[in-house]
Amino acid sequence: MAGTDIPQPQSDADFYKEIQPALDALEVTREEYSWKLYRRMIIGGVAGLIVAAAFAYCAHHAAQGNWMYYGIAAACLFAVGGWVYMPAARYHTDYKNSVLPRIVKLVGLSGYNPHGAIYVDQFEPTGIVPGHDKQFARDLFEGTYKGAGVSFCRLVLKKKNPNLRNNQEETVFSGIALLIVIPQNKFSGHTVVRRKNLLNELADINAFKATGVAGLQTVHLEDPAFEKRYQVFSTDQVESRVLLDPAMMERIDAVSGTYFSQGINISYDRGNRVFALIPTARELFNAPSVWSPTDIDAVERMKKEVQSILSLVDQLDLYKPPVVGTA
Repeated sequence: MAGTDIPQPQSDADFYKEIQPALDALEVTREEYSWKLYRRMIIGGVAGLIVAAAFAYCAHHAAQGNWMYYGIAAACLFAVGGWVYMPAARYHTDYKNSVLPRIVKLVGLSGYNPHGAIYVDQFEPTGIVPGHDKQFARDLFEGTYKGAGVSFCRLVLKKKNPNLRNNQEETVFSGIALLIVIPQNKFSGHTVVRRKNLLNELADINAFKATGVAGLQTVHLEDPAFEKRYQVFSTDQVESRVLLDPAMMERIDAVSGTYFSQGINISYDRGNRVFALIPTARELFNAPSVWSPTDIDAVERMKKEVQSILSLVDQLDLYKPPVVGTA
């Protein structure tokens, strides 16, 4: 049976038994990288001063208005900075590649890809993906959790803003993208729950209508407090009210309040998919500083972050797997 191939969660005792040798090895690596970083900071500081002084001298004697020297100086300083920081970046990579796969094993998921992504362009018809020009994603976790397929990753969306100087980019979303696939079709319609733009609700509604999602209409619920914080749209008014019963609205509020202070956007697609964008106040799954001794505290933090995302599946209460052995 296919179900027998699903990874099972690891016990805490086995996890801590396996993680300690990995942390011991990482501490040796950390000491090597921190020493390299220290030496490069000294060399890079001296090199940076020399480069800056040299190009300042050249620029001073160059023809007036010739900015080429400043551009070359900036490029050189940027290259020096990247060279200096490289040992810290390699330590962060080594740390995550060592610790996060073990956390994946602990919680019963099947894979972690530091460069993996959920490409949100495919979910633009859901109506919860903000307009963007660029997507940056990493730290993809995948697997089966309590019978449902689960994928989530860190995600940043950026868009050029014509109102900013030189049409600069601004971040329109930073947080977690979460996809849940239920084993059986559950939704006959398409329902969207969006946190409101409290500063400009009319602009928020018009922006949503501009996505061109066919057949979605505003749903008015019986909870005025919930409607102050969220907009609900659906192609099936009856199903949306059944789906967003008082208990579900409380769970959505609990998700927003307990884990992520900036709300949550959810799309219940026709069939069996739920897609959510969860803004977060800080970046998750970050490795500790190369200057900090390797200990269990950072592992505990990363473990809680992964478990908090999985607990969203519990909070939303979308699927209850059959109990083995029941009639």
